[in-house]
Amino acid sequence: MGGALFISYSHVDRRWMQAIRMHLEGAMQAQCRVWTDRNIRPGATWESVLLTALKGAGTALVLVSPEYLVSPWCRRELASLHQARMKGDLAAVYWLLLRPCAWSWTELHDLQAVQEPPTLALESLPPGLERDQMLVELCARVTTDALQLSTEEDPDVRSVRELLLRADEATPYRPTRILGKDSSNFSIVCRGLDKNDDDVVIKVLTNTPLHRLQTLFMRVARQRKEVVDPSVLRVHRVFTVDAGQAERIVIVSELARDETLGSLLAQDQQKTEEAERTLRPDRVGVILRRLASALSKLHDLAPVPSEGLEARDYLHIFGPLPPDSVFWDERSERPMLSLVGVTSFLWHFFDPDTFTRMITPKGGTYVVPEKRNGQAMDQRADQYFLGMLALELLECERVFAQVPAPAPLTVLRNSRKLWTRHQQLVALLERLLQDDPDQRFASMREVTSQLASLEEPHRVLAKYAYRQWVEPLGMQFSQAFYTRFFQDDKASRAIFERALGPRAAGLILVDDAHHNKLVGSLGKVLNYRRGSPPSSIDDLVPSHRDKGITIEHLRHFREAFLKTLEAQIDASDPEKRAVVDAWRQLFEPVLDAMASMLEPKAPG
Repeated sequence: MGGALFISYSHVDRRWMQAIRMHLEGAMQAQCRVWTDRNIRPGATWESVLLTALKGAGTALVLVSPEYLVSPWCRRELASLHQARMKGDLAAVYWLLLRPCAWSWTELHDLQAVQEPPTLALESLPPGLERDQMLVELCARVTTDALQLSTEEDPDVRSVRELLLRADEATPYRPTRILGKDSSNFSIVCRGLDKNDDDVVIKVLTNTPLHRLQTLFMRVARQRKEVVDPSVLRVHRVFTVDAGQAERIVIVSELARDETLGSLLAQDQQKTEEAERTLRPDRVGVILRRLASALSKLHDLAPVPSEGLEARDYLHIFGPLPPDSVFWDERSERPMLSLVGVTSFLWHFFDPDTFTRMITPKGGTYVVPEKRNGQAMDQRADQYFLGMLALELLECERVFAQVPAPAPLTVLRNSRKLWTRHQQLVALLERLLQDDPDQRFASMREVTSQLASLEEPHRVLAKYAYRQWVEPLGMQFSQAFYTRFFQDDKASRAIFERALGPRAAGLILVDDAHHNKLVGSLGKVLNYRRGSPPSSIDDLVPSHRDKGITIEHLRHFREAFLKTLEAQIDASDPEKRAVVDAWRQLFEPVLDAMASMLEPKAPG
C-alpha cells in the first residue's frame, strides 16, 4: 500500500473540501489515506505540516478557485506541490476547478486537470442532482488513478516492508521509495516514515561479503550511534531481522539532504568566476573544520573488541571521504556524515585494490599510504582522507577519479590555483597529506583547532598582495608611498619635519629606517585583530603620541598607501579592486584603535 492523497484548498472552500473528502474516503475504503490540514497537530508549523504531508503522499488534489489563487498560503502550497511533482516526489498532482479563475497563468498549467475541459467549473452547474453526479464522477477519476499509483509498489520497497514485518520487535517504520542500492549491491537504501510521519532512511544490509563480521559490525554501529554532533546524521535504531545466513542488519537514521559535496563540486565546475562558486576557500575551510570536529568525536570512542577477527581491537577510523559521501545541508551550510555504513566498515578489511573494485568502482581511488604499504593504521589515517577531500574541493576537480590517481602531495605542490595564496591553508594540507603518519598532527582535535584559526579571506588576499606588490619593490615602494603621502597631506609632512629637526631641510629622503618602519607598520595592520590588550599595534602608540597626530592624519596615511598599492597593480588584473578593499577592511579597526589610544588623557 502506497502513500496518501493530499488535498490543498482555500478555507473559503471548506464546504467543497469536506464533500470531496467524503467521496474520496468512501471510494478508497482506507486503501489510500486522504490528508488535509484537518490533520495538523496542535503547535505544528505550516512548513512542517506541508512537508509531512508530502512525505507520505503519493498524489495530491488542488481545489482551484479565485480565492485559492490570491491566497499567499495556498500559492506556497501550490508551488511546493508543483516542485514535488517535477522532481518525481509525487506521482501525480490533480486539480479540480470550483469556480472560473486565471489558472492558466499559474503552475496549474503544467498539472493534470480532473475535469474535461479544464475550464469546466463545478459551480457552473446549479446546485442539484446534475452537479452532485458531476462531483461523484470527478472523485471517481481521482480515486481510480490514485489507487493504481498507490498499489504500484517497487519490489525492493516491498521486500524491505516485508522484512520489517518479520522483526522481533514492532518497528514503526514504513518504507516509501527506494533511494538507491550501493554499487556493491551490499545494501538497499529506502526513504521512509516513522510513527510520527517524520522522514527517515532505512538501510538494509543484504549481502555482506564477510558474513562472520556481522556481529562486529553491530557492535561498531551501536557505538557510533551514540556520537552526537551537528555534522553527524543521527542514527535512530540498529537491529537485526531473521537468523543464520538469512540474517539482515537494519539501520534507521535521519534523512540527509539530496545534495552532497560532490553535487556542489559538479555545479561549481560549470561556473567560470571563482567568486560565484559555492566551494570557495573560506567555505571549504569551514567545511573541513566541521568535519574534523565530527571525526574527533568518532575517534573518542573506545576500541571495539574484535574477538580474534583482527589482530587487534577495532579502531574507529572513518576511512575514505570522497565528495559524494559527504551530504550538504544548505539551510545550515553544514556538511553531514553518516558514521554507520557498510562502506566505511568494510574499508578496514579489504586491500585498496579490492575495495576500489568492489565498493567504489566509480568513486575514485582513495588510499592512505600506510594501508597501501601493509602497515598498521591508526586514526591519523582520517587526516589524510580529509586532506584528499580538501584538495578536490579546492581544485574544483575530481582529482582522485583519475586512473592512475596522482599522489596528493604532488597535486598540492603543483597547484597554481588562486586558493594556494592562502599559505596557512597550504601548510595545513601539506601536513595532513604526509605519507608518514608521524608527520601529521597528533590528533583530529588538533586539526580542528588549526582549522579554526585559519585567516579570513580578506586578510589572506591582503597578505598575498603584500608579497606580490609591496615586498618585491622594497625601498622603491616606500619612496613612492612617502612622496604621495607628503604631497597629499601637508600637515603630516610638517609633523614629520618637526620630528626630523635639522635633517628635514630640503627634499626629505627615505632611508632604511623609514622603510623599515613602514614595513613594520604594514605587518601590524595585516595581523591586527580587535580584542583585549596586548595587540600588534601597542608599540606604535609611544612613537606617535604627543606629536599632534589625529585620526585625519591616519586616514591620509591609509589613503596614500592604498593609492600607492593600486598604482602597482596592472589595470587588467580582475582582483585589483578586491585587493584594495581587503586592505581597507584591515585598516579600519587599526585606525579606530590608534585614534582611541592617541586621544589625550583627561587630567587627574
